[in-house]
Amino acid sequence: MTSSSLLRTLCLAVVIALTSATASATEHYENDTPTGWLWLYGQTAAQVSAHAANGFRLVDIEVEQASPIRFTVAFVKNTGSHAKGFWWYYGVSTSSVSTLVSQNNARLIDVEPYDLNGALRYAVIMIPNTGSDAKAWWWSVSANFNDIVNDVNANGARVVDIEETDVGATHYYAAIMIKNSGADAKGWYWWIGTTESFLSSEIASKNLRLIDLERRPDGKYDAILIKNDEAFHWWWYVGQSEASLNAIIAQTGSRVIDVQRVGGLFYAILLNNSNDLTTRVGDILRNGSDGVTGLYLKQVNGGVRAALQEGFVFEPASTIKTLMHVHAMKQIEQSSASLGESLTVFTGTNGSCPQYFAPISEGMEQVLKLMMENSDNNRTMAIRDRFGNPAINGMGTSLGMTNTQIIHTLGCGGPPANQLTLIDGGVLHEAVANGYLGAQRQKCYDLMLQSVNGYGGGQLGGIIDQEGAALSLPASVISSFKANMQMAYKGGSYGYNNPLDFFYSVLAWVKIPFKNGAVITPAEYVTGVFVHDASSNSQAASSMNTASAELLRDEIRAALETWTNSCTNPASNATYGVGKPGTNGVPFLQALDLPIVGAMATIRVSNALPGAFSTLFLGVQQASIPFDGGALLVNNPLVISIPIPFDVAGSWTLAGQMPNDPSLCGLTLYHQVMYVDPGASGFYQTAQTNGLARTLGG
Repeated sequence: MTSSSLLRTLCLAVVIALTSATASATEHYENDTPTGWLWLYGQTAAQVSAHAANGFRLVDIEVEQASPIRFTVAFVKNTGSHAKGFWWYYGVSTSSVSTLVSQNNARLIDVEPYDLNGALRYAVIMIPNTGSDAKAWWWSVSANFNDIVNDVNANGARVVDIEETDVGATHYYAAIMIKNSGADAKGWYWWIGTTESFLSSEIASKNLRLIDLERRPDGKYDAILIKNDEAFHWWWYVGQSEASLNAIIAQTGSRVIDVQRVGGLFYAILLNNSNDLTTRVGDILRNGSDGVTGLYLKQVNGGVRAALQEGFVFEPASTIKTLMHVHAMKQIEQSSASLGESLTVFTGTNGSCPQYFAPISEGMEQVLKLMMENSDNNRTMAIRDRFGNPAINGMGTSLGMTNTQIIHTLGCGGPPANQLTLIDGGVLHEAVANGYLGAQRQKCYDLMLQSVNGYGGGQLGGIIDQEGAALSLPASVISSFKANMQMAYKGGSYGYNNPLDFFYSVLAWVKIPFKNGAVITPAEYVTGVFVHDASSNSQAASSMNTASAELLRDEIRAALETWTNSCTNPASNATYGVGKPGTNGVPFLQALDLPIVGAMATIRVSNALPGAFSTLFLGVQQASIPFDGGALLVNNPLVISIPIPFDVAGSWTLAGQMPNDPSLCGLTLYHQVMYVDPGASGFYQTAQTNGLARTLGG
């Protein structure tokens, strides 16, 4: 066996990868369902195979060099709607590709021709051409581009992948095409040897998106585009370093679907890889500011609802005072400090930077309140001086805030910059929500900003009004919803450098009042937004405020929907009728609380005979039926024996849960209690209470 044939045999034997998976009909460039994914360069065949064996599916492959073979690749996690069987090969000839396609009953989704020691060889990716993935398709390779064009026209096809390469003195074109009909019919365009500016113009004017892009040695591009009728979020970038491309991917919340390495630079097509909420709020930030931006929303002890750049280390400005506040409250909870202790506050300033002159004495509670509600930097310095940055930072580290540090004096600016991530901010707020501060939890919140209507620059209240109106909820219900919603938050902003760079951020804890029937069952969340290093102060502020409020819209809408069938009638109690006396006079029946639908409700009888056992009459109709010298005040009653004797004072208290059914809202339940008392008149010697009418409400 010759060395070349041995190499070919090894290539075929080693790198075949077939993943058994439920087939999906959606092509990788048409599936924007968020998934795990990878893009890599400088990869050996063994490395590519290892990722495939680890549950990833190849969607794009580029040959960087033929010997030793190295690849640039893109993968998606081979699960869910992205799951497909697949194979990949390299070092194979034209005839071998056709043979493998036939053997596997497959179709190509990517073809990469290259020169291997003067021979035309390919790296290819193929998927089963069966079931919902089955398509009429073709692939062509020729030294004459017109042959490719003729195949497209003859088959009524559209091209989904095109590549060029030189083998010796011959220039080859290779293309994959599918039938442009039925479900696969799309408006499409392709250009060979065009410019970046031309592509940009065509994309904008014709509402197109790229699905394949190849940079040629002459600096021009081969490109395939389709109509973006589905309004996919997508991006394309050329001539990017690895670091800059990764930063773009993080900022857009996207994944790579096509990538090529030329020298040390990369050329890539990106497709949205974020959920709807992340995308919507991400657009607000991306379109509203030129800074680096991020967002985060997580349910306490639950899942992440939205996240973008949540691990990016940003300059938090005064938002990091939340860490200082929690540390102080923890010391108070542990009795190492107290809200009543006096602190020395130096009130001197140089601009916003506190200075050590003009001291006053002020209580800890007032200092914390002014730090968190007014963002007072002099009070912040007093807290730092009282507890020390090492201890404050150490608490954050102990909670798992691995990328958070207070370095410079708040109000005095950097460098070096203070550091925070949205994940760390969420960890801090979630710890407090879960009891880290013990009995001081509510006091911690009380000393922070709490206005629902004020959050997001005043926009959150408007969102609640909008969503409530869309559900046709009356103003009184919307107002009640707001009254039952709770927040605690801290924001920060400042600018420095020349020209100024602007930094905005906010962290919050939110309790949103969902209802189960008529009972409020709140859900808690931690959330945050940042704009880092923006050139416009007003744009940074506006986009952060809008995004921070919009980030809560979906949860607010879902909660308001649970109020649409809720009880809005007021609950009430009323006594009626006259009781019949016993030994201690006339026994008295009263309610100790309102009968809220789904909540516990309590009644009490007093002035009764100690040790006697009683009977409760309960019904939905009031009556006045003569009985034993008194009157039965409930019509057709349910008779309930109470196994609780009256105590030495002649009383008992009985608690029960009202039905958790909003359809019962407004229903009145009528009550009366009787018991046998030797001191009472009548044949049965019964003492009787007054009647009690309890109307179920919200």
